[in-house]
Amino acid sequence: MLNKKKFDTELINQIKSESSKLSNLIDTLLQISILSRFHQKKEEINLKKIMEEIIETYKDKLERKNLKLEKKIENIKTNINKNQFEILFRNLLSNAIKYNIEN
Repeated sequence: MLNKKKFDTELINQIKSESSKLSNLIDTLLQISILSRFHQKKEEINLKKIMEEIIETYKDKLERKNLKLEKKIENIKTNINKNQFEILFRNLLSNAIKYNIEN
């Protein structure tokens, strides 16, 4: 009986985890869908500057999970859609924090 309860608990936790991943995937797909409808205005941006600004906004979340982020960002300028890049990088950083193990 104890083993069944343990198995049930593990199964429920696994279902919750996978549901969360699917939810994030759906959110990402919706964001991509929305972005694809807008005009793709490209401009020259400094990737390092934008990435550092976004990382700064996630500083508290990193500290709460006791995570350290090593930054090795080169000073690169490129012509891309700034809004799309910001959404992409925020999503990537958010998922890295969310699914990482503390410490």
